[in-house]
Amino acid sequence: MKTTFEYLESLGLEILYGVTDSIFVKLNELDNLFLNGREIVKKVNLFLTQKLKSEYAVDSFMEIQFDKAFKKLILTSTRSQEEGAKKRYAGLLIKENNLDGLS
Repeated sequence: MKTTFEYLESLGLEILYGVTDSIFVKLNELDNLFLNGREIVKKVNLFLTQKLKSEYAVDSFMEIQFDKAFKKLILTSTRSQEEGAKKRYAGLLIKENNLDGLS
């Protein structure tokens, strides 16, 4: 996860939240949101494949997928901590075929 976070940040992206099986990245442009999300995922998968091959001489069978997009997202914190509570989020889901009124 740390390597993936660092790579995403090197692309100028803001990571909102991440755990072992999810990463939430802020995309400022709503135009082509799903296309941009999928392009980011392709870059991450290629980066990780190349990194594992060059540094550890192993083939990667892991594939990160673009799953959802949210117009608004609420990430709750755990009590007495600033970090987000695991799996405690709510958001206004954007469906790919219904992008009207997102601006």
